[in-house]
Amino acid sequence: MTVKTRDEINSEIDTLLPDNTSQEISPADLRAPLKDLADSAKFAADLATVATSGAYGDLMGKPALATVATSGAYGDLMGKPALGSAAALTAGEAAGNVPVLDADGKIADAVLPSYVGAVLTGVSFAINAAITATDTVLSAVGKLQRQITDLSSSVTGILGWARREVLTANRTYYVRTDGSNSNSGLANTSGGAFLTIQKAINTVTDTLDLGGFSVTIQVGAGTYASGVLMTRPAVGGVLKISGDTTTPANVALSMAGGCITASGASVKLSVEGLKVASSGADGLLAADCGQIAVSGKMDYGACAGAHNHTKYGGIIDVSGISYNITAAATFHFWTETFGACIRAIGAATVTITGSPTFTVFVQSQIGSGIVGLGATYSGTVTGKRYNADSNAVIYTAGSGASYFPGTVAGTTATGGQYV
Repeated sequence: MTVKTRDEINSEIDTLLPDNTSQEISPADLRAPLKDLADSAKFAADLATVATSGAYGDLMGKPALATVATSGAYGDLMGKPALGSAAALTAGEAAGNVPVLDADGKIADAVLPSYVGAVLTGVSFAINAAITATDTVLSAVGKLQRQITDLSSSVTGILGWARREVLTANRTYYVRTDGSNSNSGLANTSGGAFLTIQKAINTVTDTLDLGGFSVTIQVGAGTYASGVLMTRPAVGGVLKISGDTTTPANVALSMAGGCITASGASVKLSVEGLKVASSGADGLLAADCGQIAVSGKMDYGACAGAHNHTKYGGIIDVSGISYNITAAATFHFWTETFGACIRAIGAATVTITGSPTFTVFVQSQIGSGIVGLGATYSGTVTGKRYNADSNAVIYTAGSGASYFPGTVAGTTATGGQYV
């Protein structure tokens, strides 16, 4: 038989197998085209191996492929870039693995244990300076921490000023010659009292809101050689320094400088029961609108300046208070510059011992003023009774030229008045 095309087989069937109307088709006629059909068909056995294996290796006439095409190994790739050693490592948390981020986008602590628990050896926190590009990491960390520490201290100081303790009752601070400024000042014992009056003053002005209550600085018996300077007001209440109002000489402030000074607007201080003596300055000084009120018996000792001195709007008020003068001074009352004033109004007895010497007992200058009336001066002094000059006024409400003690008549000049 013969291998034929599909068209040839169809033509042969049409020729040998016509319509069988005459019963002329013989077995031989059937056999011939069927055998040709069998010879022309393609069976599985006749197909190339690749048709059933699908293997590239069974393909005839195939092109030659690089090794990587069948191995898939990066090492078999030609012209590959050089990779770092980490590229060959396995990702994971074990030793020698490349770390990967966890579900939170962080590297697990277990991956970097040596860094998590590491100590910053060699870092210094001594320098507060700007961080520069040449600093090491440790140097930069040290500078930054010092800046934070210094800033924190500054802020703490500022907030400490703002956060005052608000009193809910009157309070007493104690000062003793055997005290310590490291103490709280709240107990009248050597282990509780302050050593200096200034420490007590600063504690009140810097840390307290008196809230309408009063604070008393109770000073124990003895001699104190440090002066008192109050330049900040007590917030919200009255501040008093109190010694021994029966015998003021038992609590003596004796020094080269000023004994007690109140200076500054709104600075108000009350004093009582003290003896003041200064070899180079004043007993009491109120300056720059500061005010001192003498609220109880005092003892005025020797002073190179004045027993009571006001200037630049300062005021001292001794009205209605009996006190002692036991030693000399340049002036007992001295006011100078505009607005300064001393008030000594009302019934009181001033006891003078030893006939001390004064350049002028009452001196008022440069637009300042003294109001003195109603007191009794018991004892004598040596020196001029008063002097008012430069438009200053000493007002006694007509008490007379001899109202103030002295051995020399008082004077006025350049607009000064004694009334």
